[in-house]
Amino acid sequence: LDRGQFCDYSRVLDLRSGELRRNFYWTPESGATVQVTFRRLASLNDPHLAAVEVAVEPLVRPVKVRMRPRIAGFVENENYLHWRELEPGRQGDVAWLTGLTRTTGKRLVEAMRLQQPGEVQAEPHYTDSPLNPGYNLEASLELGQRWAVAKHVIVYTSRDSDKPVADALAKAVAHTASYDDLLAEA
Repeated sequence: LDRGQFCDYSRVLDLRSGELRRNFYWTPESGATVQVTFRRLASLNDPHLAAVEVAVEPLVRPVKVRMRPRIAGFVENENYLHWRELEPGRQGDVAWLTGLTRTTGKRLVEAMRLQQPGEVQAEPHYTDSPLNPGYNLEASLELGQRWAVAKHVIVYTSRDSDKPVADALAKAVAHTASYDDLLAEA
């Protein structure tokens, strides 16, 4: 999305459900305009769960789309990195990242699992990056097809549990609710 033109950008926060929805049209240099929708939600029923869904639909002609959902370990404010001793990993279809807070030494674990609601499915390929573990996905879309990828993230800290890595992974493996299920619970 770093090249091309954006138009009709909108951002709406639903105060009842807590969902943040962003929508826009993007035209890359090739001229194949697509509609892109982001939906984000922090579960009100489970303080350890958040989700984001990205959907793409071609409007002009068929397109090939790549998505790279990740866990961002390179978090900084005013040139100050928040994490140290970062360790990425993967267990089945769950990618995770753990590290220690720079000042207090508390352990944080983020574990993510992907879902692809709808008819378009792409094979996720794990990418082992020391600071940004995640997946690469690619799909070819015809006019009228919509491809959505939902990233569900489980977050635990050493303040929540004596074994935050194991607890986050267990919860991520057991988690099967869809994004729409989480939204309905809100």
